[in-house]
Amino acid sequence: GDMAFGKKGRPSSAGKPRIPGDAVITFDLEMVGLPGKEQELIELIGDD
Repeated sequence: GDMAFGKKGRPSSAGKPRIPGDAVITFDLEMVGLPGKEQELIELIGDD
């Protein structure tokens, strides 16, 4: 199925660029916390 903006894309608007139809959208995500699991994460990845 369609994800992101599909065949129509998205027109530009104030402060937001136009996204052409069927554009590939790439996101970089950084997990900075997981409520209730902080201690487990510290033990797994360290506390730098």
